[in-house]
Amino acid sequence: MQIPSVSWEKERKSLRLRYFTPSSASEHLVPFSLLATLHPQTGLPVTPALPTSAPGLPQPSPEEEVAHVEVRGSYGVGVEWRGGSSKIFPFDVLKTIAQDLS
Repeated sequence: MQIPSVSWEKERKSLRLRYFTPSSASEHLVPFSLLATLHPQTGLPVTPALPTSAPGLPQPSPEEEVAHVEVRGSYGVGVEWRGGSSKIFPFDVLKTIAQDLS
């Protein structure tokens, strides 16, 4: 698994992911409004058939602002929204989401 360089683009309300190899580099912006609607373990839209891993916890709305972003070791990125909800997206899921946006 390739671990990207991660930064919080507050002005663009996005997560910036940069992937580097010896011969190439790629950069992706993933909007937090999109991440708010996705299941963190699969990258698929959250639905009643595919609820979050913690039923009963609040789900962020796509318009909700992000309060905190933190890299979680070599596993993924944690995103906390102002309303109190949070999700941890594994790096492999983030890469798939980013590639789907390209």
